[in-house]
Amino acid sequence: MEQHLKAFKAIAAQVAHRHGFSFGLFLGEHGLRDFLLDEVSANDRPADIAAKALRYFCVEEGRFNGFLVGLETAIQFLNEQMIRPANESQRVIAFQDLKKILDRGGELASILCWIASCYE
Repeated sequence: MEQHLKAFKAIAAQVAHRHGFSFGLFLGEHGLRDFLLDEVSANDRPADIAAKALRYFCVEEGRFNGFLVGLETAIQFLNEQMIRPANESQRVIAFQDLKKILDRGGELASILCWIASCYE
């Protein structure tokens, strides 16, 4: 479990840097520190962590909030921890489906079903 949290945090730092976004701001104001301490449990698998992250960072007031650093962090974590959709067209469809889920409130169960259907 600890290795997954370290990987998630390292990916968050990479994504923030790539976007020119302050990692400190991600840790504090955007809640990465709280997420890692309070939302993730010892039993969580990579799919659980990613699903919780997508809900935590990307949904506000029942819709996708546009926080691309959070979205990309969760997706890159999935891509590194699991086997992603095989080709570009599958990925495009998968991300369109994810956007719909996030825009409908991002229920954790729906996100987990999306992950199960798109990743191995």
